[in-house]
Amino acid sequence: TANPWIDTQKEVLLRGVNAVLKFVKIDLVISLEIDSDLFSADLVRDHLRIYELAVFVCSPYAFRQMKRMGDEFDERLIAVDLGPGESSHLSVNGIELDCLYLTHGDASILNIGVVITVGDYTFFHSGDMSIGSMMEDTVSLADLQGYGLHQKEIDLAILPVHMFSLDEGVTLIENGIQARYVSPMHYPYEYPPTSVEENFSNAVVFKDTSSHPSLWSIRHET
Repeated sequence: TANPWIDTQKEVLLRGVNAVLKFVKIDLVISLEIDSDLFSADLVRDHLRIYELAVFVCSPYAFRQMKRMGDEFDERLIAVDLGPGESSHLSVNGIELDCLYLTHGDASILNIGVVITVGDYTFFHSGDMSIGSMMEDTVSLADLQGYGLHQKEIDLAILPVHMFSLDEGVTLIENGIQARYVSPMHYPYEYPPTSVEENFSNAVVFKDTSSHPSLWSIRHET
């Protein structure tokens, strides 16, 4: 039986590798987890070759994988390694990054969230941050407020889909992040989480297949 999740991801990867995602250029590539299934050194290498000014900001795991391929991109690799409560600020090609340690639920698995500011727009990507009582370690409201996320006027927060269905997750979304828009991730686009749109009036839920992708744009009111 075909797996819609895997099939969609393969199609997205192929589009990325062949540079047919209709990007004019790419200035920044980010991979801030250590899960091997979420990072492909070959894919990053191909993007860095196509977009000659792009910089790769990554976890130590991804950095080591890239170094094994040689020194072709040494000047365009930046490794970020953080511990509990730590953060780091970077400026890359005019893009401001605030990297934040957000536990994955296990101290041995690094997860770093990132606040990305491009001009007047600010985005937050949480990575696989852990919430819920079943995990060994979780991200708390105090953790997010300690980083000042609720004060950063985030335009769009991209968060794990399960956050939207757990009381702990909703608290983090509404009080710890306070983004203008929120968007779930980690679900097959063929089966979008309709409950997210029903429960969050500011939700952006991407749908459809890779051949008919959802389109969405964000603009500041004037």
